[in-house]
Amino acid sequence: MRIRAAVIAITPFVVCVLLGTGSSVARAGIDPTLPNLVPMFPDPSRVPNNFVITNRLGGQPTIEFEILTANIGGQDWIRPPIDRGVTCTSSTQYFRMPQTHQYAVFWFDPDLGDYTMIDLRRKQTICIQDDFSRGRDPQNHCLADHETVRFPCGCDSPYYGAGMGNGVSMGWADSYFRGLAGQWALIGPYTGDFVLTTELDPDQLLQADDLYDWERDATHDDNISYVFFSYDGTGDCTTLRPCIAQNVSIQYTFAPVCPMP
Repeated sequence: MRIRAAVIAITPFVVCVLLGTGSSVARAGIDPTLPNLVPMFPDPSRVPNNFVITNRLGGQPTIEFEILTANIGGQDWIRPPIDRGVTCTSSTQYFRMPQTHQYAVFWFDPDLGDYTMIDLRRKQTICIQDDFSRGRDPQNHCLADHETVRFPCGCDSPYYGAGMGNGVSMGWADSYFRGLAGQWALIGPYTGDFVLTTELDPDQLLQADDLYDWERDATHDDNISYVFFSYDGTGDCTTLRPCIAQNVSIQYTFAPVCPMP
């Protein structure tokens, strides 16, 4: 049986639903004061057709989407520095980039009567500025997310304080727009029913022993989301005129909560 996601409300920045006593955070015994980063999808009122089919990858059918890295925890998450022994005093110092998303697509094989994985890949970009309302084009303000490109340190952050850099405030989210490098996964020649899985921080770098509490993800257990969808193979699906994925149903492994006032 497919499970539909609980109703959530997301502005372009704020992630917030009613806090219930039966939330997954409370049941799991997670420290509610810690940051808690999770993969979420934008509100349908802002992105009504978030999951689309294009021909971006070699002309083959491809699922594309926008996704958020949301902080549903009890404090701001601050990006950890690469070198703990170096004082952050200039832009020559750098922060780690652990907000990698890993995407896998599973196709329901009617002969097997079960799902089988047909694609596995990782997002290769992270955005510095992704706020269209401030006139910043996210296509031109992103860095490749691998070791050869480093994220510069914001040493005198007016929000997080001196010596602190980039982060995700509690109740807010970073957006990764459809069309950015890596915001897609291959469907190929298959048609029928699919599951797209999204895992945040697949290498669990946010669980490293040398992290401070404000740099650590509260738990990795809720770092995966599932998207059920269908594709019947019809339509001329291109990047400029994408087809809309059918029967979309999102299942989260967490219960988003509002930060306490």
